[in-house]
Amino acid sequence: MNKTESEQLGRSMVEMLGVLAIIGVLSVGGIAGYSKAMEKYNLNKLRDQFFQILHNLTTAVASGQETTQLANNNVIDALHILPQEMGKAKDCRHALGGRCYVVGVGSGYDITIRLQDLPQKACVEMSTLDLTSYSGTIYINASNRIEIDPSTCVTEDGEKTCTGSKLRSVPQAVKECRGKLNAVVFMFSSKL
Repeated sequence: MNKTESEQLGRSMVEMLGVLAIIGVLSVGGIAGYSKAMEKYNLNKLRDQFFQILHNLTTAVASGQETTQLANNNVIDALHILPQEMGKAKDCRHALGGRCYVVGVGSGYDITIRLQDLPQKACVEMSTLDLTSYSGTIYINASNRIEIDPSTCVTEDGEKTCTGSKLRSVPQAVKECRGKLNAVVFMFSSKL
């Protein structure tokens, strides 16, 4: 066997390092893409969970359930107000892993949905939802109150305009959702 034949049998260390570097760069890109996709999935899941709770509460109130009874965790669980993946009312966890509370009370705003431990992006997403079909109040971090009054909203050509309701804008929500963890509280009247 001559020298040129033996040189062609294997790969050099430089070639192997080059291949490993390419694989590493592609892996980092894949992990970053996966991470962004999971973040978007969890935000969508959180929004879906919120609207499922709102739908279940609307159904319970429409069927004659007293909102004062909804203060009882056992009633919340028995009526299946929370989506199954969120657990029981005593230990409710939303899609991002934070705590959540759903409670009915007997005065003013009868139903409260509280989502805690929200990162800033999720806080902004949840506090800018279009909820003008409902009457109530939205708080971010126990202040920054926004009233929702659907009677002042008019829909023309697919555009919803609310003169009496102040819908929260994204820049406003970004200012209000500060820090790593935030809480958004939705308080609705019993008429939902």
